[in-house]
Amino acid sequence: MKNKNFIIKIVMLVLILGGILGLSTNNVQAVPEEGNTIYLDNAGGNDANNGESEATAVKTFNKALELLGENGTLKVKSFDKQSGIVFNKKGTLEIIEDTTLQGNRTDIGITMKSGSHLRMAEGKTLKMKDFKTALTIENGAELNDGNYILENNASDQYGKGLNIIGAVKGSSGRDKLVLKANDIYNVNFYSGTATFENATIEVISQKRVWSDAKKLTMTNTSMTLSGYGQGFYIGGDSKIIDSYLYMKDPKGSWFNINTTGMTFQGTGSTISGSTLRADYGSNAGIL
Repeated sequence: MKNKNFIIKIVMLVLILGGILGLSTNNVQAVPEEGNTIYLDNAGGNDANNGESEATAVKTFNKALELLGENGTLKVKSFDKQSGIVFNKKGTLEIIEDTTLQGNRTDIGITMKSGSHLRMAEGKTLKMKDFKTALTIENGAELNDGNYILENNASDQYGKGLNIIGAVKGSSGRDKLVLKANDIYNVNFYSGTATFENATIEVISQKRVWSDAKKLTMTNTSMTLSGYGQGFYIGGDSKIIDSYLYMKDPKGSWFNINTTGMTFQGTGSTISGSTLRADYGSNAGIL
């Protein structure tokens, strides 16, 4: 009798332990596969899907990030939100359809964190309107091939619709990556750590603004600037290689009173194989 009771207790203990272990195993989330591809489609996706194909796309950005592995690619057909899109994975955010994101003047649009890349599928365009800051490329992140159009962002006097701290880098030529930012304000749209390579860029500030002296690094890039009637200052150690830098003023004479169009400050800058042009500045075009 004692042996029978002992055996019953052992069996019950095994069953209890088995249940606990089984429950624990079910709660352990698998680590996403490195280098995988996940599809996001707010219109046709479902977060119960595995996200591994366009037909089994997930519905929300947060779920897609959860499934995305290190150095993976998140292919977006449509977003589930218009703002607050923070890509904080070492990998690529690729938008595969023409996309328009609409802000409400106080929103932050897309922020790319260190180790991340943003690109568009071939021939596709991303438009971003009415954000406080539409697009931020942080240090260590890259903006890659695609057409990017920013419109009427940054209504604050000291704001910027475009915020480049990391790299703007096309794959080749200057036509694979085209970025146009026509915003209300675009003060200091790039930092001294930013680099521009193989790209065509136009940055417009609809209101008369300035840009403080910072290192400017350009290679095989065409950059057109407009609206910097309070001066566009370029810091020391800048490198402008095989590029075209053009300052134009569509606003008329009041926009460039008592200013120099383009001013180089500091020492150690290199300009090679490049053209610099300034169409405005009442004191001087280039100094």
